[in-house]
Amino acid sequence: MTGRPTWPVVAVVCLVLMLTVAGWLDSTAANGTFVYALDDAYIHLTIGRTLAEHGVWGVSPREFSSASSSPLWTILLALWCRLFGASDLAPLALNAFFACLLIVVSDSRLCRSWPGYAERPWHRFAFLCMLMFAIPMPTLILSGMEHLLHALLAVLFVLKAVGFLWSSNDHAEPTRTRREVGRRRPDGAVQPDPTRTMWEVGRRRPDGAVQPDPTEGFLALSAIAALTVATRYESMALVAPVLLILAWRRKWNHAIPLALASLLPVVLFGMYSLVNGMPFVPASILVKTVGLTQGVPAWFLFTPLVKAAFQIFVCPPLLIMTALGILAVIRVRREPDVMPLRAAGASGVFAAAAIIHADFAGVGWFYRYEAYLVAIGMVTVLPAFVADIWFHAKATGELKRTHASILFALVLLLSWPFFVRAARSLADTPLAYRNVGDQQMQLARFLAAKGTGKTIALNDIGAVGYYSDTPMFDLFGLASPEIYHVRIRREYSTETIDRLARQAGAETAILTPDWYRPFGGIPASWTQVATWKIENNIICGSDTVAFYAITSNARDDLERRLKEFGPSLPPDVTVAFTGDPARK
Repeated sequence: MTGRPTWPVVAVVCLVLMLTVAGWLDSTAANGTFVYALDDAYIHLTIGRTLAEHGVWGVSPREFSSASSSPLWTILLALWCRLFGASDLAPLALNAFFACLLIVVSDSRLCRSWPGYAERPWHRFAFLCMLMFAIPMPTLILSGMEHLLHALLAVLFVLKAVGFLWSSNDHAEPTRTRREVGRRRPDGAVQPDPTRTMWEVGRRRPDGAVQPDPTEGFLALSAIAALTVATRYESMALVAPVLLILAWRRKWNHAIPLALASLLPVVLFGMYSLVNGMPFVPASILVKTVGLTQGVPAWFLFTPLVKAAFQIFVCPPLLIMTALGILAVIRVRREPDVMPLRAAGASGVFAAAAIIHADFAGVGWFYRYEAYLVAIGMVTVLPAFVADIWFHAKATGELKRTHASILFALVLLLSWPFFVRAARSLADTPLAYRNVGDQQMQLARFLAAKGTGKTIALNDIGAVGYYSDTPMFDLFGLASPEIYHVRIRREYSTETIDRLARQAGAETAILTPDWYRPFGGIPASWTQVATWKIENNIICGSDTVAFYAITSNARDDLERRLKEFGPSLPPDVTVAFTGDPARK
C-alpha cells in the first residue's frame, strides 16, 4: 500500500470541514446566532453542562432526569465543558471531528477490500463524496446529535468483528488472487500472482505464507461494542448477529464476555437511573416509544418482520443494501469461492443488523436513526458486491463492452436512491435550522428576556432549558417524572395534564396544541393568549406554538410580556393574539 495517493482523503476531509463552516455561517446569518437543526441537541448540551458544573445528570441541577438516550455523547459534552467551558459549538466541533475520522477509517477499509480502489484516486474521491453525502454527514454535523460518533463506532465494530470471526484457519479462504482475474497464460490457464491474495488482509510470515489475523483483538472488539451501545442502545442490533455466530460455533468463551460487555453500559446507566427514581431504560426511549405506538395496530408491532419490512421499504438505500447483503450470503452458501468469506460475512452481519434494527427501532426522522446502517452498508456491502461482479466477469472472459455498459447502468440505478437521499438532506438542513431558530430559539429568548422566574409548562425543553433559567415542567415526560409515569401507564389525559401542571406550580404554558388532540386536547380551563406560527416547517412538532394562562390572574401579565417581546421576533413568524387578527 506504500505510495498510495492521499489527496482523495484529504480533499474529502477538507470538504467536510468546509461544509461545516458554511453551515455554521449560514445558520448564524439566518438566525442571528448559530442554531442546530434539531432542538434535541440542546437537551444533551443542557445535561452535559449540568453534569459538569453540578454533578447532576439532568436538565436542572435540582433533580435527576433520564432525558438522554446517549450516555456516552452526554459524557463527552460534559468533558468538553470541564476542559474548555460550556459552549453550544461543542457538538458541532465533535461531529466534524468524528466525520473526518469516519472518512479516514472507511477509505482505509476500502483500500484493503476493494480491488483497484487504492490505485484509482478519482474513484476514491467520488466514492468518499458519495459516502459523505449519503450518510449524510453535513446534516448530522449540523443536527448536533450523536449519530456520527455512533456511525464511526459501528463501522469500527463491524470491521473488528469480521476480522475476528473469519481470521482462524478452520474457515476456507477464497482461492482467487488479486491478479488471477483477467490474467491468463497463452494456454488459457490462470496465471496466479503469488504476492497477495485478493481479499487477504493478514500479514505474511518470512516464508511468504499468509499469517492470519490474530484473535487477541477480542478485548478491543468488546470495548468497541460497549462504546457503541453506550452511544445508541439500538446498537444491540449490531452486536446480536455477532453473538449468534459465536453461539452457533459454540464459542461461549467469546460469546458470553462480548454479550456482557455490550450490556455493561445499559446496566450501569440503568442502575444509576433506578437509584434516582427513574426507569432502568432512559425515559426518552420509553416515552417516545409509547407516543409512536399510540393507535398503531398490535399485529403491526408484534408480528415478526412486519414492521421491519415496512421500515426497510420506506428507506430505499437501506432496502438495496439489505437485499445485496442477503444475496451475498446466499451466493457464498451455494458457491464458496464466488466471494471472500470476510466480504460475505460483513454483508451478512449488516443485513441481519438492518432487519433487527428495523423491527425493534426506527428509521427516518431527519436521516439520523438509520445513518449508522447506511455507513456500514456503503463500506462493506456495496464495494464487495460491485467488485465481485466486475472481477467475476473478467475472470470468466465475459467482460465485453456490452457487459461493462450494463454493469455501469446497474451501478447508477442502485446508486440513485443514495443521490436522492443526499439531495433531500442538503435541501432540508437549512430549512430545519431556520425552523428551530424561528420557534424554539425564540421561545428561549422570550423566557430569558421576559420570564418571571416561575414554573412554566412546556413540551419542548431543549433550547429553552439551555438558554434560560426558567423552571420547567415537561409535559412530554422527559424531565418530569410525574408526566413520565402517567404516560407509561397510558393514563395521559386532559384532566391529568391540568392536575399535574397545577401541582407543579405552573401558571403559564407554551405548547403545540396539535400534539395534545389524541389525549383529549388542552384543558378547557386554560386560556389561550396568543400563538406564534412559523413558515415552511419540516422539523418542529408543529408550525404553531400557543401560549396559555393556566391561572386566571396570569393572563394579562402573559399578554403584556408577549406584546413587549413581539417586535424582536423574526419577520417570518406570524403572531396572533386571541381575538385579534394574525400579524407578522
